[in-house]
Amino acid sequence: MPDSYHHGNLRHDLIETAIRNISEHGLDSVSLREIASQCGVSHNAIYRHFSSKEAMIDQCRTYVTEELTSSLTQAVDGPDSSEDKLVRAGEAYVGFFVRHPTYFSALYRNSSYKVTVTLDEIADNYPPFEIFRRIFAQMYSQGQFTRDEAQLRLTSYWATLHGTIALTVSRNVEMPCSWKAVIKSGF
Repeated sequence: MPDSYHHGNLRHDLIETAIRNISEHGLDSVSLREIASQCGVSHNAIYRHFSSKEAMIDQCRTYVTEELTSSLTQAVDGPDSSEDKLVRAGEAYVGFFVRHPTYFSALYRNSSYKVTVTLDEIADNYPPFEIFRRIFAQMYSQGQFTRDEAQLRLTSYWATLHGTIALTVSRNVEMPCSWKAVIKSGF
């Protein structure tokens, strides 16, 4: 351990280190002692921020979800058309995980989040998904699609986003086009 005194925002550093560990090794391999050691603090220091491993993992998911939701909300802010908002939201979604590749597998690997892919508003549905759902619901309400078309396009776009992220963050995949081109063609 380099130093038992930590400078800066320890809670943030613990979360980022835990996210990286979850992404690289999975939930079962996460160790609070190892995370504390990687952050240069004693194993007792981590308990000032998290009561348990499960609490820390939950905070990691909450942190990523809040950051992602904020990024998406900023991307769709404004009076633009639904199509423009959809492209910006798609670019923001994939771009977020391109900038933070460990977040994707940490968030979705063995995740407790439930996403119900539907045009209907559902209480407690996954907040980032809700942004996309609202855009497609608006397109449906404006008569751009039938309900069935809007539902199919929402499902397809959500799958396109996740597939694009998986391809983009993989070190072993080369794509013949940019991920932004894939996003623009995905709906």
